[in-house]
Amino acid sequence: MRLRIVMILWAAVLLLGSGRAIGGFVRFSGFLHFSPTEVTEFMSGTHDGCSQLKAVPESDFFLPRWSLYLDGVAALLAGQSAQAEAALLGDYRSRRNPAALLLVANQWRRAGGDEALVARLPEAGPFAERDLAEYYLSLAGQCRVDDQWVLARRYLNLGLALLPPGQEDSLKPFLCRRIGEIYYYQGQYELAEPWLRRAASGGYSAALLLARILVRQQNFDEAVPLFRQSLRDYPNDMQLRLQAVDAARRAGQLGQARAFLMAVEPPEKLGVQGLVVYAQVCHELKDLPCARRQYARVIQLDPHNQEAIKYLGLENSGFP
Repeated sequence: MRLRIVMILWAAVLLLGSGRAIGGFVRFSGFLHFSPTEVTEFMSGTHDGCSQLKAVPESDFFLPRWSLYLDGVAALLAGQSAQAEAALLGDYRSRRNPAALLLVANQWRRAGGDEALVARLPEAGPFAERDLAEYYLSLAGQCRVDDQWVLARRYLNLGLALLPPGQEDSLKPFLCRRIGEIYYYQGQYELAEPWLRRAASGGYSAALLLARILVRQQNFDEAVPLFRQSLRDYPNDMQLRLQAVDAARRAGQLGQARAFLMAVEPPEKLGVQGLVVYAQVCHELKDLPCARRQYARVIQLDPHNQEAIKYLGLENSGFP
């Protein structure tokens, strides 16, 4: 009995310790194959075993609802695989704790690889495939944030393989965005688009990447309002603003292009490149005084700008 209590306390200390302690547990035990940052990303959901554990006062660790989970972790640390599996599966089935499910799943993967995991997962319960799929997809998204692209793609493929058919539209919007980002940044724009649209329909902003995909498809009319939305989120991103202006010009929406530029005060914040574009838009709108004003600003910032010099007729004026 005393040994059991010591093992449970050890497990609790590891789970409640610093990121370094958790990382040490992860790497020492071999039960999990990801970093403390990745664990933290997953442990932020509604049914979050680890974060719930962190919120429990130390005097309450032996509440009945934690008994199976802590028994399972203690058994894992003691190398008692069968007892650990039974306890953790019992915990998952009783309160759908994904922290317990992921420990069992990693045991199955260690024993027989991904095929064994897929084959045995129904033993955990009717929601196990969905819960574990969401976990792997969340992990893929965190790997993407950490620029671990090989792992991101691996966990993405595993998560999508586990996701029950027809449940793509019911995924959390932030997961849809992460999936779309992985595909987008690997140049798979056709695969990225539907996931980004799912994210957007769920209220999770994916406007910028969607707008850039639509520009690649030369669908400028649909891209313009998405750029407008993106600029509300990133009003000081001048490169983004110029991309929005370019899309509006290509869509024939010169008034909208000028509106994107007029929103910047003072105009000099646009820089030389932005002011040249501003002058070109004004010229296309046949607002010649506006065009001359912008080119004059260009000269102030870049006295040798040939386009501005030519437009203002300064070629032979001795202007430096």
